[in-house]
Amino acid sequence: MQNHLISIVMPARNAQNTIEQSIQSVLQQTYSEFELLICNDGSTDSTKDIINSFKDTRIRMLNNVASLGAAAARNACLRESMGRYVAFLDSDDIWAPSKLETQLEFMLSNNVAFSYGSYNIFTERKITGTFTPPKKISFNHLCKKCDIGCLTVMIDISLTGKFEMPNICKEDYATWLSIMKNNIIGFKYPGIHASYRTGESSLSSNKLHEIKRQFKVLRNVGKLSILRATGCVFYYTINGLYKHFIAYKRK
Repeated sequence: MQNHLISIVMPARNAQNTIEQSIQSVLQQTYSEFELLICNDGSTDSTKDIINSFKDTRIRMLNNVASLGAAAARNACLRESMGRYVAFLDSDDIWAPSKLETQLEFMLSNNVAFSYGSYNIFTERKITGTFTPPKKISFNHLCKKCDIGCLTVMIDISLTGKFEMPNICKEDYATWLSIMKNNIIGFKYPGIHASYRTGESSLSSNKLHEIKRQFKVLRNVGKLSILRATGCVFYYTINGLYKHFIAYKRK
């Protein structure tokens, strides 16, 4: 697996309480051929100082003077990335040490362009559940339910082509839709190598607003008809409730 550089994209906005742990989880990877690109998105706390405290030359920091949002921060990193592979980690989530090695080996062995995985859900360092996605996800599946955790994704841009995230709400989901619309299939790599930090009440309080955003993404990015998008939003809503209230509680 030599000379397969992985570019890790991390947006950071006022993340002083969590980003050190996230960065450490990257530096502890058993696979060392990576670059960690962190976009400090106009933080007003000590996020920038914490990033600068790390002297590892594989870390590169980009700075937005003002906050431009997660999509713009990720895109700034994507434009500067040099790797064949792109992975994503938010500044409050963490990886297990074998994450990159396991995932890259799976992708190389199976000629996979897009991979994702299972992940733990935790609050204040306590694991509250585990989410396990299906072994394979297609565009049609993704229209009805999003079982892809951004913190588990790795993409081989030599097979998908370079991409950027649309500067809209649900930008990560919209990106997966855009990629899979081109007949790219996602595959689950083995094991649980990531942990997603969540609050006690992580489901949006404005359900109607969330439904409207989902419909807009399916129409504008997925290019679905009004009828099909409406049906997919119905299934997406049911699956979302199941995911947050049942699947996220399973251990």
